Formats: sequence, structure tokens, C-alpha cells
Amino acid sequence: MIKTGDRFGVLEVRSVAGDVYLCTCLVHTDRRPMQLSAKQLETAIQCSKCAADSVKLRRNAHKMTGRTFGDYVAIESVGLSSGAREIKENQRQWRGKIDLEHSYCRHKYWRCYCRHCLAEREIRGDVLRSGVLHCECWPKRMGVI
Repeated sequence: MIKTGDRFGVLEVRSVAGDVYLCTCLVHTDRRPMQLSAKQLETAIQCSKCAADSVKLRRNAHKMTGRTFGDYVAIESVGLSSGAREIKENQRQWRGKIDLEHSYCRHKYWRCYCRHCLAEREIRGDVLRSGVLHCECWPKRMGVI
């Protein structure tokens, strides 16, 4: 039974009217809500604007939007880490003084939410793809604490 507040990838159900669901995108909050049928909602993980944005992102980045990695669902890419951003901005100034190839992590960070407690967190892309991730709410859900 699908109810208000349920999330499917980056789509969140705002209202239910019979067999029609009004959904908003967690990435493109400024866009108007979409009407989806139950069948469409079963397979949808992102809005049409997310799919169009994939062309602008680096290769394979669009394949992560709306996908589930353990307890987390990737919402959007938030870019490089702050250290990587600083080095990239000052590259000309530091050229020849330090080895820029190995001085910073160039992985993109992703804003994600936990499927169970809906808490948001930024996680590196390679960590997301590496395996099963658990949220801090995991011990409580499993009855460990």
C-alpha cells in the first residue's frame, strides 16, 4: 500500500487520489509535481529532468541518481570534496611545486538518504559503489541496541 511520504528513488509521494499519485522530485524541488499511476511508480526512480541532466554529468553519473546502495538512495551529485575543489582552483599556482595527481581525492560526493529513517548524508561515490552501506539507525532496526 503506497501512502503519502513514501519514497521511490528520488521521487516522494505527496498525495494519493485513487490510483493516481502526485509525486515531487527531491532533486528538482522547484518543478511542479508529477502525476504517476501505480504501474509507473513501481519502476520510476527519477524525474524526466534528472534524466535530462544526466547528459551534463560525467559518464555513468546519471546511473546513480535514484539507485539504492544498501540502506542509502543516491539523490544527487554534490561535486568534489572541499580539499579537491581548493587544489583544482589553485592548480596553476602550484604547478611544478607538488604532485597534483596524488594529492587529493577526486571522487564525487553524493547526497543520499536512508530508506528507513530518511536521514540525509553525503557519501563518496566510490564508497557507495563498493558494497553494502548501513545507516546509523541500523543497530536500532536490528534490535542490537
